[in-house]
Amino acid sequence: MDKNKKPIIVSIIPARGGSKGIINKNIREICNKPLIAYSIEASNKASLVDYTFVSTENSEIAEIAKRYGAEIINRPIELSEDHVPDLPVLKHAIEYLEIKGIFPDILVWLRPPNLFRSCSDINNTIQKMLDTNADTVRTVHLVKESPYWMQIIDEEKILKPFIEGGEIKYYQRQLLPKVYKASGIVDVTKRDVVMKQGKLFSKENHRALVIDRAQVVDLDNEDDLLVAEYILKNVLGENFHQKSSKKAIFFDRDATLNEDEKYTYKIEDFKLLPKVIEGLKKLKNFDFFIISNQSGIGRGYYTLKDVEKFNNHMLNEFKKHGINIKKIYLCPHAPEKNCDCRKPKTKFLKQAEKEFNLDLNNCYVIGNRETDILLAKNADCKSILVPTNGKEFDLMSINPDYRAEDLEKAAEYILKNN
Repeated sequence: MDKNKKPIIVSIIPARGGSKGIINKNIREICNKPLIAYSIEASNKASLVDYTFVSTENSEIAEIAKRYGAEIINRPIELSEDHVPDLPVLKHAIEYLEIKGIFPDILVWLRPPNLFRSCSDINNTIQKMLDTNADTVRTVHLVKESPYWMQIIDEEKILKPFIEGGEIKYYQRQLLPKVYKASGIVDVTKRDVVMKQGKLFSKENHRALVIDRAQVVDLDNEDDLLVAEYILKNVLGENFHQKSSKKAIFFDRDATLNEDEKYTYKIEDFKLLPKVIEGLKKLKNFDFFIISNQSGIGRGYYTLKDVEKFNNHMLNEFKKHGINIKKIYLCPHAPEKNCDCRKPKTKFLKQAEKEFNLDLNNCYVIGNRETDILLAKNADCKSILVPTNGKEFDLMSINPDYRAEDLEKAAEYILKNN
């Protein structure tokens, strides 16, 4: 895989027609939607996935899959028997794609019976691979009953430890090592692991993403389907699989993060406001973005290049403190241009939602002006008003969700309410 280019990432959903425990399981309806549709929609919603394919020999499954937005890999009958393992099916899928001119670097293996996966699970597993350069990443969950304390009964009906010496070495529960089991929710592997090493998963460079055990629900019989439907309707919500859990904070720039004497663009004028670093450090589990109206560009007071130099200087100052700003969105237009990107219009929030797979309902907008609060309201985000340059609040015709004395107090409010 070329490290200098974006990898091509393809989801493969294996769905044969010959299920035995539940007849036609892949297309059985749960909450008025075929089971396979949940995997397709989660994959299509995952921002890191480029293509979603269903591998099947069944024409009915293929038609339903296409209706929900998947492309089809025509799987041979001999690879559709219940005894066929995953590896040859995935190999066939890769060969099929490459004949069609799609050359995947990373394969996302999504078994459709695993209903309770979300687009965030898919993105997070892929991101783990990208961050660690692992060859394989699998979702796993913590096992409640440890195998070190388990027993077997041998052919002579003698009770023996499943792992020799386990109970002696780990004689107290507190001593037991954590044991994990592959969940099957999301498996991600590199193309070369399959095609060159002839393996589904790498043993040498194999990482894990730990998920909640509650997401792992087997669908083996009719009762399981009823339980799954109840959970979707009454606990998670029927669109759970398309929802992102990622949270972010969108900051105004001038007079919120840095001091502003109107039209701030010179590096020598850059100065962070008090408590900004302290507040951002407390919010380390959130992604950070900046949305800034810079009408001075449109009015000819300074140039886009001037603002970019200022912003790069600011980003470098944040990095010195271990703070990363994911992206800065900037409107260069004067108000009279009536553009679609100037706050309080929501273009940049919606763009970030799509680019970074965010859940805007769980995101915050922090700023010092009414336009920042209106931006939050227009996009169904939460809003926090901070003082202008740390001195006073703007007069508001609309109330924010919270008024904070400074960014550290804003951070404490967010953590308390999350």
